[in-house]
Amino acid sequence: MPQNKAGLAIRTAFYEYLLITIPVGLYIGLEAKHEHNWALLVHSPEWAVATIFLLFQGVYLYVRHMSGAGAKISPVSMGLLALVSLTLIAFTVINAYTSLDPVENTTGAIIFRLGLFITTSGGFIVMVAGANLYHLKKETLAHG
Repeated sequence: MPQNKAGLAIRTAFYEYLLITIPVGLYIGLEAKHEHNWALLVHSPEWAVATIFLLFQGVYLYVRHMSGAGAKISPVSMGLLALVSLTLIAFTVINAYTSLDPVENTTGAIIFRLGLFITTSGGFIVMVAGANLYHLKKETLAHG
């Protein structure tokens, strides 16, 4: 039974992840097709938009699931989470802005941007799935 709850929590987090990233991915795909430049699928600065969306929504969903389960969220932990998110958003925005100039969209900038996206993606899944699992367990305890 616990494994089913963990699977449900992970699937739900992955569903939320797809709701956030698919629109950005579709736009990048359309741009790559229009420009006849499939390298844009990797090189596009728009991946920064998906990173920012994931950071905002990840914190929101974490707080929503934890609060919905009646968990007490430490103000220090919440402040630290917000500070980390804000710092990552700042790095992402700076990278996206500089990468709008094709000369500045270097291999290093692309690797940094995709690294932020991949790291944020993993953090999103872990945070949202963990909070959702906590919510599911509390719900089961409350309702049997």
